[in-house]
Amino acid sequence: MIILIDGFWGSGKTVLRSLLDGHSELKVSPSQESIISSFYRNSKKSKYLKYKDLRVVREYLVNSHYYSLEQESYKGYIDSDITKDKINFNFSDFENFWIKKLLKCDTWTNTEVINVIHNSIIKFFYNLDSYPSEEKKVFMEDNNFNSHKFFLEQVQNSKLIVVKNAASDILASLVNRKTLKDDYRTDLYNSYNFNNLVRKYYFPIKISENLKITKQIKKDFPERVYECDFKELIYNTKDEMLRISKFLKIREEEMLFIPSHFGKKIKFKDNDTILDKEKFTAENTFTKYQNSLIEQFEKKFPSYNYFSITIFDFILIKMIYYLKYFLKKIINLNGK
Repeated sequence: MIILIDGFWGSGKTVLRSLLDGHSELKVSPSQESIISSFYRNSKKSKYLKYKDLRVVREYLVNSHYYSLEQESYKGYIDSDITKDKINFNFSDFENFWIKKLLKCDTWTNTEVINVIHNSIIKFFYNLDSYPSEEKKVFMEDNNFNSHKFFLEQVQNSKLIVVKNAASDILASLVNRKTLKDDYRTDLYNSYNFNNLVRKYYFPIKISENLKITKQIKKDFPERVYECDFKELIYNTKDEMLRISKFLKIREEEMLFIPSHFGKKIKFKDNDTILDKEKFTAENTFTKYQNSLIEQFEKKFPSYNYFSITIFDFILIKMIYYLKYFLKKIINLNGK
């Protein structure tokens, strides 16, 4: 079984992964490959899989975080807050293994390729003698809500956990992210200020849209989707993790309540913790006006007081967002 964790950037996915990490019935990838969403984005090419064309699979992988596995195999896990022991993972042997395994398959489908690669990742991370096809394996996506239905349809007997948090606290987490000189992907954090996140990237609107996607997915797959509330996860950890263990059909273990990395308790460089507190909140990050503006996006029925600058700002942002959305749709239609 493949268990997928996803959520908006800064929602708390990594916290949940660390709590699932040490459970004896789970095998948890320490990386963030985001391979499944790449298969979804490239699904139009999947008809070529029947020809066993490895180039198609390579195109999928290069459009994901797959090659982070290679970087991590010799450099370890780049993280500004957490000290993690480097795990022995031979990327070359891993690649040779899954390619040979795939070439022996009678037919290639999205389902078959996804399973072969993900089973192989776990085999090499855990140094297993056997091929872990029946193991419960946990992987983490990277804010790709549109791929969730694809995942549940293509990967049978799979489950999805979506971590949700208040939009205001997600934005607070993002604006406080630090760039790392040895990780080029963190350069984007330089643009993570309030105005860009709200007026350029439209994150409050996208967070709201993602919540709607999850609501529909839960209706379509009621037994296979769980929505994890971040506040419950860190302030009421035991109860929330027991609910998740019931959803995953795994037994209660003490390790479910302890953040760990391959079963070893996580060490924080500043001796801090990720439970029972929030490092960054909207209240201690943004101004009163900024918090009031974000709040409008979180309301089911915004307070339409037309004499309020906040409401005018809110309406303007939404109008510009949807105008850009429709223009993009028209351009794409004309480009076909």
